[in-house]
Amino acid sequence: MTTRPLGRRAAASRVKEPAAFGRPSVMVAPVPYAEIRLGNGDVYTVAGTLAEVEKGLSDAARSGQARLAWFEERNTDGSIAINPNHVAALRASDAPD
Repeated sequence: MTTRPLGRRAAASRVKEPAAFGRPSVMVAPVPYAEIRLGNGDVYTVAGTLAEVEKGLSDAARSGQARLAWFEERNTDGSIAINPNHVAALRASDAPD
């Protein structure tokens, strides 16, 4: 009995694709506030989950060079506009008032 070499299609179906590279999948409980740290060291705590704040920053960054992301700042009655190009870090904040 002779064996035939597998065709390309059959051989390819046995090869497993490498895991996709990208952001790690981590489950994070929703937190009502997020801290935005700018490159100059200023830190702003804004209302919203990490996903909401990240989306706001990403949307503003894609919309144009002069576009700002608007958020409700924690412990104030006003809003704050952040230039997404100046954001250095973003993290959850659940510290009590």
